[in-house]
Amino acid sequence: MASVRQHIRALAIGLALLVALLAAADPAKAASGSIKDGRDAKGKLDVASVSYSRAADRSITHTIRFYSPVASKSFTAKGDTLGFAFDTDGNKSADRLAILVWTGGALRGGVVDAKGQLLALVRVRRPSSRTISVTIPGPSIDQQGGYRWVMLTESKDRKRCKKGCLDAVPNGGPALFDFTAPSVDVRMPDPYVEPSTTFNLRVGIRDLGFSGLRSWRLESRTLGQTRWTTIAQGGSNPQADVPQTGIQGTSYEYRLTAVDRQGNQRSTTRLFSMPIDDANPLLAGAYGGAGSWQAFSSADAVFMGTSHLAVGADTTFTYRFTGTYVAWLSVPTSATTVLVSVDGSPPSGLRVDGQRKPYERSDLVPGPHTLTISTIAGYPGFWVDGVVSR
Repeated sequence: MASVRQHIRALAIGLALLVALLAAADPAKAASGSIKDGRDAKGKLDVASVSYSRAADRSITHTIRFYSPVASKSFTAKGDTLGFAFDTDGNKSADRLAILVWTGGALRGGVVDAKGQLLALVRVRRPSSRTISVTIPGPSIDQQGGYRWVMLTESKDRKRCKKGCLDAVPNGGPALFDFTAPSVDVRMPDPYVEPSTTFNLRVGIRDLGFSGLRSWRLESRTLGQTRWTTIAQGGSNPQADVPQTGIQGTSYEYRLTAVDRQGNQRSTTRLFSMPIDDANPLLAGAYGGAGSWQAFSSADAVFMGTSHLAVGADTTFTYRFTGTYVAWLSVPTSATTVLVSVDGSPPSGLRVDGQRKPYERSDLVPGPHTLTISTIAGYPGFWVDGVVSR
């Protein structure tokens, strides 16, 4: 371990060129794959290609292929050099170096920071005489979901490379390896407190791999349909408000998809159910029982500025729907207790104490159902501001 550390620190001093290369232009590269390099170096370490990939355990492998066979024993502190420079925080300045050395009878490597401090050892394999595979522990270079990198070889001989022959990959500047898709979120108002059928969707996107956001698309469809319709889209702008108008009693699906400049893509789907207001004619037949119902228009109402109050014993609200979910919307008032039943089950007592959504069920078997809410003698009545079902 000490020998590896000493060799790595010694070689890190001579890799200033790698740091300079990271400040060059950033060529467009795929999120994984292989970068080819022509026969552009005179020495024995002329690189043909460098491939890169990320495994499920976050380890990252760079595989270097040479035009000619390469001896592992040539990479000594005073011999040939093979190293990588990494920009892991997006400021286009190298903050990590990975260097290979022959020591202890094997080709080994490590990752150091800008001060030469050893952060992690790497695993080196030789799939063939012309290939070196370097596997780097993810935490040592995966700081923000991606990084920029450049590789350099230097070799000397007594013929064409007496003063040293260099080969860099890529030639035109660092490659960006962004393997993390953007985070996506669609924020929507609480349908139980939205005062009307118009509302805003807030699109929120954050690029996690610093390649930059390429585009996003927000789609919608009515629940149960198969075709999506694009309702908003954008480029690099990560935030947007999208106004919507819903129909009472209708559920909508919204799908947000974002793609970064390296092709990483992520989607999220959200469900929004518009309540049926208590004053909607669709609920006209739901108010029954031995007592009476009083209709109100009030700023305290949760939805559409209206509400119904059950008065007297055995006053009943009966709502029939088809789906798997139902919720009762109320008005925050003084505490009461009601009886609730679904599909004719024995009624159970439910304490209501100022909740806007005193009751909901999401585990119903698909199909027709009946929700029944009743007053109890000796308790205050209850409020209905609407229902939600899907």
